[in-house]
Amino acid sequence: MTKKTLRIGGMALALGLLAAGALWSAQAFGARAAKEPAAYSGIDEAVFLVVDRGHFSGQAEVLVMAAPQLLAWQPGSDFPRWTTEAGFVLDVYADEAGGRLFVLDQRKAGEDSLQDLRYSPGDTDPPSEEWPLVLTQMDAEDGRVLSQHTLDIASLPTGVFYSAAMRVLAVNGDEVLMYSYTEGDRLFSYDLKQRAYGEQTWMLCEGNAFPVEVHYNADAGEVYALCHAYYSGMQAWVTGTSLTDGSQWHLDIPALGAEDYMVGNGLVYTLDGRLLVLDTDAGVLVQVDVTAGSLGEIVHYRPEQEASAAPWWQRLFGVRTATAKRWFAFTALSPDGRWLAVDDGIREGDALRFWLVDLANMETATAVQVKVTGYPLSAMFDDANVLWIMTEKGSSTSGSPVTRFDPASGEQTVLYAALGSWPSDFVLLP
Repeated sequence: MTKKTLRIGGMALALGLLAAGALWSAQAFGARAAKEPAAYSGIDEAVFLVVDRGHFSGQAEVLVMAAPQLLAWQPGSDFPRWTTEAGFVLDVYADEAGGRLFVLDQRKAGEDSLQDLRYSPGDTDPPSEEWPLVLTQMDAEDGRVLSQHTLDIASLPTGVFYSAAMRVLAVNGDEVLMYSYTEGDRLFSYDLKQRAYGEQTWMLCEGNAFPVEVHYNADAGEVYALCHAYYSGMQAWVTGTSLTDGSQWHLDIPALGAEDYMVGNGLVYTLDGRLLVLDTDAGVLVQVDVTAGSLGEIVHYRPEQEASAAPWWQRLFGVRTATAKRWFAFTALSPDGRWLAVDDGIREGDALRFWLVDLANMETATAVQVKVTGYPLSAMFDDANVLWIMTEKGSSTSGSPVTRFDPASGEQTVLYAALGSWPSDFVLLP
């Protein structure tokens, strides 16, 4: 896949960029059960870009003790291929066709580095001339900066109350599509050569709704968005927006599980052109017929007896809104289009897993065991269809646990890599 969006963890985490989440664990299940994880040895051909969010201290006044950085990491090697300092990283886009990286971050105006900088947390939201958003184009092979663009905040075509909500959707030549997933914001374009915003903008989610997940269909020139709104109970719908004539279709999503908030927390656009809405709490997915404007049959990708009812603490206290969700869906598509890796949603205790769905027949192949340390950071397939899952490490001095799973053989290993102070995500380098 060309695009990998940083999973800063859904709307709740977007409001607090350094927030932590839930513990993960797993167990094997299904026709092909995963083997017990073993210590990893060897060097893979895959190379990942790792985002290290840095290390901070203080609350009312924050001191940057270790500046954020980007590292080119090859699993099994002792040292990164290259490293470069960054600002507060909001998103990374890997342009496979052009061999480029696009890094969207936030920096202090007039400062070359965040190292040893002191600031107040409220200084960075919303972005301002003092704390602007910066789009950097880099060579994926060696990390060289090809161009850097400080976005004009005063004329930004979309409202951005929280800097962490900004995303890069797609790159087409010298045009970059970006959006913000806070309420009422718009998709817009930026021309790298002209260093200017495009004239046209597009509203992805009408009213006070916000886009949970967005995908770009380059062949059709359409953008698909899963939208959530809370102004009258929990509501969700999918939209398809044409970038040529601005037309838009709208399809409401009903509750997909036992609870009324299970209206979808992920959107997947497959290599063969299928659009899927999934809810990791309910353990289901459903295909959207973009031509007929209808939903297909609901598919349970894990055994129905495994489907998540509300956890006991929700049932006890009567919590039934989408705010009970701990994160939006973590998903990954294999390059051959066969496998969809999906997180396990809200579970009681530590019974959390990653599920591998066989998209050929919509059946579960296995549940992948994940090393338990903390917040799930990211999942990604490499070009050999091997799944990599990174979870948050236990301390700033410990190694980062990464689970490696090969669906073809069922072989599973775990390694602890030195990936900076606090790695927050990784992207497969083109």
